[in-house]
Amino acid sequence: LNLVGFGVVATGGGVFTVSTKDDASQSDLERAIRRGIYAAAALAAALAVIWVQVLFDGNRIGWRYFACHVIGIVAGVLLGDATEYYTAAARSVRPGQVLGLGMLSGFPPAVIISVVVLACHGAGGAYGIAVSAVGMLSTLGVVLGAHAFAPIADNAASIAEMTPRCTEEVRRCTDTLDAAGNASAAAGEGLGLGAAVLTAISLLNAFVADVPVACTVSAIVIPRCLADSMHLTDSTVIAGLIIGAILPFVFAALSTLSVGKVAGAAGVEVERQLRAIPGLLEGRDEAACDSTACVTACTKSSLNQTVLPGLIAVLTPISVGLLVGARCLGGLLAGTVASGLVLAASMRTSHARDVSPPAINVLMKLAAAVSLVLARVFRDDWVDWWRGGLVLALEIALCGATWYYVWVLAEDLESPEEDTETPAANRKLAQGKRTMRGGIPNPDAGNPDEGLRDGSLVKRSTRV
Repeated sequence: LNLVGFGVVATGGGVFTVSTKDDASQSDLERAIRRGIYAAAALAAALAVIWVQVLFDGNRIGWRYFACHVIGIVAGVLLGDATEYYTAAARSVRPGQVLGLGMLSGFPPAVIISVVVLACHGAGGAYGIAVSAVGMLSTLGVVLGAHAFAPIADNAASIAEMTPRCTEEVRRCTDTLDAAGNASAAAGEGLGLGAAVLTAISLLNAFVADVPVACTVSAIVIPRCLADSMHLTDSTVIAGLIIGAILPFVFAALSTLSVGKVAGAAGVEVERQLRAIPGLLEGRDEAACDSTACVTACTKSSLNQTVLPGLIAVLTPISVGLLVGARCLGGLLAGTVASGLVLAASMRTSHARDVSPPAINVLMKLAAAVSLVLARVFRDDWVDWWRGGLVLALEIALCGATWYYVWVLAEDLESPEEDTETPAANRKLAQGKRTMRGGIPNPDAGNPDEGLRDGSLVKRSTRV
């Protein structure tokens, strides 16, 4: 808690170093943001010395934890720089090479996290890994501010692009801010991934130390030895590793598909208003759209999309731990962390940067937290396997019902009433074509994209 407080103070000091000139270029803006992150990291490391002197009286153990804290700070900065490097390179590669670059971008985070885990475990054990995670988050204030700056600059650039009376100077400024914001957001993504992995590893260490598994070593019964009984040659552990390795892919797939569902809900609401509000499609001044209804539709759809991944993240560790045992669950958590680290780093650069990686971070931490909370319930035998079967059946039933409601039934409920006479297949095909073309059809025009070409759609969007 003291280290977190020092991180807040360090963030306040780092903010004052972020400044630049009025006619700054994109590189100047990026250097200013990076300077604030470096200043906050240095100040957090300096304030940690006070923590060692006060709580540990300057003894050797305190300095070991201080080293773990500094390692976490340096690793967070390196993760941000590595992510920024690969995202900048992704904008200059040829089409078809982004996927390969994304796969390559997973190498630096894997090496950095591996070095942090080995060094901090050697210096402070499992607690040292947790301290390094706190140190990595010491610069969160500056990084989070830079990450929040990206969508604000993006919206400003979009508004300037749609405004006909916008001057070239304003367009240049907004484009520069947009590019700098996208580059600075990479630091936050790398920091969040590293902190999530270290947190999940710390929770995994606590889990294997808290599961009451009894075994006999030299004729002595040891009540807690899950870590000693987990071996890579054990088929139960291998099965858990395989299940855990596929979970991040399921999460990434659901989150990526959810984006299209939310966009479809917004498109359905916009189409309903264009049909229901007289004069809105023609761009009349007296016609006003209902922005609240559109936001409500997007919010409702996005919240519905989180139910299925949440059920999988919560119920899968419980069902595996009760049905197969604690060793399989430990392998599942380890596989989730290893697979999630590489997949999130790869998708962060190649595609789905703002969707899948944050969801994978939540999966790693949530699965480990649920397992730790229920650690006392899990056993390493098959006496109460039927309880896991009940949880597994409940998970399958809930996931199936959620899938049907969110992905099948909700789409028909969100369709406008005016289209009830149109066959569902034709309506879905027409909506898919409009989504791919990026335009809203004009009944008086022969081409669905005419509203974009003649500028009327841009004018209507600007006025709204």
